[in-house]
Amino acid sequence: DEPLLTAAMAGQDVVINAAGNAWDGASFAPLVQSTIRVANKTLGPGGRFWLFGGAGVLDVPGTKLLGVDLPGVPAVYQAHRANFEAVKATQLDWSMLCPGPMVAAPAGRAHQGLRLAADTWPFSGPRFASVLPRFALTLAFASHRGEITIAYEDAVAVIMEHLGRDGPFSRKRVGVALPRGLRLSKPGGGASGN
Repeated sequence: DEPLLTAAMAGQDVVINAAGNAWDGASFAPLVQSTIRVANKTLGPGGRFWLFGGAGVLDVPGTKLLGVDLPGVPAVYQAHRANFEAVKATQLDWSMLCPGPMVAAPAGRAHQGLRLAADTWPFSGPRFASVLPRFALTLAFASHRGEITIAYEDAVAVIMEHLGRDGPFSRKRVGVALPRGLRLSKPGGGASGN
């Protein structure tokens, strides 16, 4: 409801959009793009806006590919690419948090020492990535899944620490990984550390 969104955003310093989920299907991208449109109009040029993407919308280091260009990445994540393209076309001071899967924090609080990267994977890509076949890049990405599975609390901490305008992640996608040696998995997989 764009009029209600407009009223809710009016006068705000920052808008954080966490509505929807790529697995919602065809309704996800229009929902997010409607929010982007309203934020652009209501907050105006330079208005601070955060939204969520997924790790698949980050650049594959050493290549001209996004993660969603790799084989085996579910097509549903193309919605993140569409949302990225939509927010990029605005005059907003936007940032897109691009984690892997998110889970509840085992200790109920954010991890210290998260690794953050602007526009790219928050871990080293494979050597000679530009000449590797795409399936090898998929395997490299998959091998880091536990590192980019973060807690909801981690997502909140990253956004809250970077709320201000013109920060290091202004008009950037933000890759996030756990501290080195720590891995998380979806429920049933537990957590492990080295």
